[in-house]
Amino acid sequence: MFYKSTRGKINKASFQEVLFSGLAPDGGLYIPEYLPGPDTFNVNSFRDKEYDEIAQIVLKPFIGNFFNNDQLREITKKAYSKFKTKNRCELVKLSNYHMMLELFHGPTYAFKDFAMQMIAQMFQEALDEMVYAYAAFCRFKQRYDRRTIWEQLEKKRNPEEPKQEVPLRSGRQKAAKKRSFVANW
Repeated sequence: MFYKSTRGKINKASFQEVLFSGLAPDGGLYIPEYLPGPDTFNVNSFRDKEYDEIAQIVLKPFIGNFFNNDQLREITKKAYSKFKTKNRCELVKLSNYHMMLELFHGPTYAFKDFAMQMIAQMFQEALDEMVYAYAAFCRFKQRYDRRTIWEQLEKKRNPEEPKQEVPLRSGRQKAAKKRSFVANW
């Protein structure tokens, strides 16, 4: 799924771009290019699920493949683990015709906890992935650089002739070979 700016100057932004940029460059807010239809979700199955599971199902079309299912499950589990009630948001019956949805059971007792706890966990997971990828790149680069340096040193030592191993007979010959080896470097 792609996102566009409410001011209309930005189109086709990926979830990753939206997550890390916040506001669109034109100053607008990002919104999805389209909303999934009601047939995307089996709403009747939500009765048997906890809030974390429902959030994972509803968020998946908006996130796409940026997080896999296991990552998204962990993100939602961590995001809502500090809420004070099992249902995360309680529906309280006031009268036969009036119900109230309580959105203050999060860690800061504010409705914003539903979004901010999720965003914080998404940031953490994305940054962990980036650090892991960067570390793997550095390990690869370090190995490649070592190999390249070693090859350059070998060429510098014997630029035109192939490496030959000659059996040495005396200590003087060994010392002479060491001196010539060091001199060539």
